[in-house]
Amino acid sequence: MLTETNKLSWEDFDKLSRKIYREIIESKVPIDSIIGIARGGLSLSGFLAYQLSIKKLYIINTQLYSDKKLISPKILYYPKEIKLNHVLVVDDILDTGSTYYLLKDLLAQIAEKSYWAVLIDKGKSNINVDFTGHKLNRDIWVEFPWN
Repeated sequence: MLTETNKLSWEDFDKLSRKIYREIIESKVPIDSIIGIARGGLSLSGFLAYQLSIKKLYIINTQLYSDKKLISPKILYYPKEIKLNHVLVVDDILDTGSTYYLLKDLLAQIAEKSYWAVLIDKGKSNINVDFTGHKLNRDIWVEFPWN
């Protein structure tokens, strides 16, 4: 999966994305919309939107890192005045859980129910996402193919 250089390849991305897709299908969760967390979650959210035939695709832009350093989390952009039913929130990585906590109240206001999917779970937060491509057992900086 991840090499010694902590790089995820496009082939890895494809395998993990398909694994998440299968998990969603097997779960029978009635997802009718997707929110991609910009920028890391956009590739996976686009893939899942096509595979699940979901046209309602939205973006929330957050910032938690600057130059590989953790900063005070903030929401840079979110679609205002939307009401969603069963939304899948998609991100590239679950690290500290900051994005989850940052968006928790906002999601409760705009969605009846939210589910989370991540490509990589570092395994260091107490957040249990619904769909995960790969769970690590160590804290490393992961390089994604789009970086």
